[in-house]
Amino acid sequence: QYNNWWQYVSVFILAMGLYANTFQYDYAWDDYAVIVNNQYTQKGWEALPDIFTGKVYLQGRHVYRPLTQLGFAAEVALFGNNPHVAHFTNVLLYAFCCVALLALLHLLFGAVAEWVPLSAALLFTVLPVHTEAVANIKSRDEVQMMLFGLTALYFFGLAITKGKWWPAGVAWLLFTASELSKENAITLLAVAPIMAYYLHPDVKWWVMLWWKKSRLVCLLFLFALLITL
Repeated sequence: QYNNWWQYVSVFILAMGLYANTFQYDYAWDDYAVIVNNQYTQKGWEALPDIFTGKVYLQGRHVYRPLTQLGFAAEVALFGNNPHVAHFTNVLLYAFCCVALLALLHLLFGAVAEWVPLSAALLFTVLPVHTEAVANIKSRDEVQMMLFGLTALYFFGLAITKGKWWPAGVAWLLFTASELSKENAITLLAVAPIMAYYLHPDVKWWVMLWWKKSRLVCLLFLFALLITL
């Protein structure tokens, strides 16, 4: 099997290098609303019960993004109001997001055309349209949502190709994390059946096989997915 570890390292370094200049930036307008002037975020660890039980991400708006706000509160608890640490975290998450995309593309197209995954991941990494999401600390919700979402799709793809349940369980956990980072993660669910159709020659047969083998697991997984939604 072709050893492509250098591709992941290259994409990671490229993403970090492209946005390394943001490490010196200060907070922007939205950052103050979500972090500096947010009484719950400023409580640090003490705010965890409020963050996960109430919609306190943005004052005056009913927005529930607890996993993203947890990251901001943790930074405040550990480093105070330090925009440089926050910017570094944003870029780091974006770099891992690009790596996750490369892994997903290798799973989908690596066997068909070796050059496609790396080329597409590099193009994604350098697209200027991502600048706002990476350079604006508040927009970590977008980056974090995509990171968990892409990783969830990767493990879902493993579940289809390997015919095992544990990757599907990991995919559900990661999708839940994506949904708790930003609610528009739900749009990624539309990609799952398309992936299943592409990766398996007879998806209906595959689903019926697992239904016959373990109906309880199927029902539990479906119930967990419905709760997430």
